[in-house]
Amino acid sequence: MAKAVFGLVEAKQYEGKIKEGNILISAHSENGDEVRRAKDIFEHAHAHDISYTGEEDVPDTDKSRPAAGFGHRS
Repeated sequence: MAKAVFGLVEAKQYEGKIKEGNILISAHSENGDEVRRAKDIFEHAHAHDISYTGEEDVPDTDKSRPAAGFGHRS
C-alpha cells in the first residue's frame, strides 16, 4: 500500500478476515455526498465493518506526476 490508513492492529484484523475468505474493498470519494452514497451501497449489499477516513488534499502540482514505476518508456 502506498499509504496505510490504519494501524498495525487493524492490519492484523483485516489480514485474519481475508485469510478466512472475506474481502476488503476500498472506495475513493471526492466529497461527502460520495462518501454517503458509497456507505449506502455497502449497507444495501449487507457489508460488514464499514468505515471511512479523510485524507489530505494533494496539491495540483503533485496530481500530474506519474506514480512510482509508471514513468514514460523510451
